[in-house]
Parts: sequence; C-alpha cells; structure tokens
Amino acid sequence: MIKADSVNDVLNKIKKDFENREKSSHIVMIEDSLNHVLASDIVSKVNIPSFDRAEIEGYALNHESLYGADYYDPINLDISGKEQINDNEAKYVISGEALPKGADCVIDIEYVKEKDAVISVNREIAKGHGVSFKGSKIKSGDVVLKKDTKLNPLNIGLLASLNEFMVEVYKKIKVGVISFGEDITVVRTPEKDKDIDLNSYILSAELENKNVINIPYGIVDKKSSAKVLEKACDECDIVIVTVSSSFDYKEAFGENKVYSDEILVSPGEDTLIMNYDHTPVFFLNGNPKDVYLLYNVFVRPVIDGFLNIEENEPYIKARSIYNVPSKKGINEYKPVILEKRDDGYYFEIIEDDSLLSEFLSNTDGYILIPKDKDEIKKDEGVKVTLV
Repeated sequence: MIKADSVNDVLNKIKKDFENREKSSHIVMIEDSLNHVLASDIVSKVNIPSFDRAEIEGYALNHESLYGADYYDPINLDISGKEQINDNEAKYVISGEALPKGADCVIDIEYVKEKDAVISVNREIAKGHGVSFKGSKIKSGDVVLKKDTKLNPLNIGLLASLNEFMVEVYKKIKVGVISFGEDITVVRTPEKDKDIDLNSYILSAELENKNVINIPYGIVDKKSSAKVLEKACDECDIVIVTVSSSFDYKEAFGENKVYSDEILVSPGEDTLIMNYDHTPVFFLNGNPKDVYLLYNVFVRPVIDGFLNIEENEPYIKARSIYNVPSKKGINEYKPVILEKRDDGYYFEIIEDDSLLSEFLSNTDGYILIPKDKDEIKKDEGVKVTLV
C-alpha cells in the first residue's frame, strides 16, 4: 500500500486519477439553475443597453452646444420635444429613457435653469455624461459568464437580462453514503445497545449544501458490505463510507487501488481512501466529530474538483483564549467555539474528550494546526473555517 505524507499528497493523487473524467451536461431553465455549474460559455446575443439611454434625470443635448459656457456667460438652449434635436436644443429626459438623435450627454436637472421653454446652463459637460451608449455595458459577442461558473442569484438575473432563459449545465454528481456497522440504528429512539447513525444525517445536510444528489444506502452489515459497496460505486460518482469502530471493513474492497494507508492528519490517521473501479471511496471513522472534519478535509475538495469549481469556505480570524499544544509532525484539525469580545473574536478548542452533545450544539468552525507548528500561543490569530 502507498503511504502518503500529507493531505495534499492524497488529494493530488485523486485529482490526477480523475481530472480527465467525462462530465455529462444537460439543458435547464434558469429558474432551476441555481448552484449548477455552466458547461459552456455564455456569449451575449444582444447589446446592453440595446439603445443609447439616459442614466439620470435632466436634459439631453450635444456636449458641443455648451462649449464656452461658464458662471458669467451661460448658454441658452431651446427645449424640444422631438426625437431629434439640433445643436441649439435640449430635450427633457428621465433615467432609462432613449436619447434623442443628435444628443450625446445629459446634464443634471439641478444644474439647469428653465424659463419660457428655454434652459440656461452655466457649465460645460463631457460627451457621455449621464448616458449609457448602446452596448456600453455588454456588447453582442461578449463572453459574459465563463464555463465552470457556479451560478448564483445575480448570475441568473444577468441571464434573464440577456434573454437567455435556458442554459447548459453539468449534471449534478451523485454521492453515495453508506454506514458500515452493526451497533447503530436509523430510528430516533435507539434500540438497546445501539446508537443513532448521526453520520448519515450530518453528511446528508453537508451534501444538500453542496447541491449534489445524495444517495443513501443505509446501514450495512459485514455480510452484505461488499455487495452494497459495489452497487454504490456502480451508481455514484463518489462514495462515502462511515465505519463504526467494531466493523472490519477491509474485506469489502478487494484488490482496488488504495491511495493511502497512513495519512499525517488528526483526526483521521486511519482514514482509508481508494479508487474502487474508477470511483473514489472514502472510509471515514464513525465518530461524528471525525466524520464532520474529515468530510471537509478530504471529501469536499474532491466534490469541488468533480464540479470544476474552487470554493473557499467562509472563515474569520480569531485569537486563541489559551495556549494550544500540537502533535508536531502531523496536521491537526480541531473544532472550536467562538466568542465575540470588544476587540474581536476569540476561540476555544472543543477537546477530544468533550461530550458529543457539546460538539453538535456548540461548534462554530474548525482550525488547522500545521504539522510544523509547536503550538498556538495565547492571543495568536488563527483562521477559523466556519460551519
């Protein structure tokens, strides 16, 4: 088996194996495209704006009409209501209205004195002031959204403004979730000597947040583990297996390629990641604390890679309330509680021996203690990735 030196080593091996995987796409209505990833560039077929228009309320005119105007020698222009103006004319317009022919600017209404169908202007203005010319925002032929863009609400509004109501996006990837174990149950009232399978709920919520298709395979016993794993790998793009401590799962994966049998990371030294018949499979320790952290460390980046996106999780900078020792030589991920004070945010580690209920109810995020760091000192600022 291959021994990996770091998380990045393992992720790079997975990336190399799957970077050329075939991705299928389909056409969807933009109302259904939120959080989908574009499979092709969006090229505008229209000009935005589609005509020369006023951006402010005022008087449309030709800027050359005001050459020489100043406070002591204002220039008078006749007010016109026509669709075309002459050099000595101006037309009242509101924001969004089409400019009359012959006009190339709009002077703000507060800079104008009007009397008897004549305006008096005591300043020059530049060509283009107060207007948007045809195609000045977006020209026909411009690439407005690039392939591999994850669509957000503003992107969808942009598509509507371009009369693009159907878009080509990648099909959602399928992520299978299996629970290996004979000492867990799915019911909310645990059976005798069995715990609720919390991991399936945690992972389901995480996958919903990533906008992928979550396919649950339920709790699997040792006898059927190999068969269910094979089925999941056949049906899914990625498979996550949570493993209870009493379950010997290594018989389930046969001779498939294993990326690591030892990773310099805590929690997760015993995390096993493999390529099962061209499907990445993540075997994660069944402790919910570990599963949450390992999902974010290993699985989420692979999902992003399959979606061709790079998403940075939200984070803040916070200072440690006390000295935090490290396991030097290994990357440590620690869940934390945040506390807001007058001078900023501080964090406190949720220790390994803390109650599970404390982790589930109080965790605000997690920190990374790099393998080459002796400790995090009191008041030292650290990046906290938020839940």
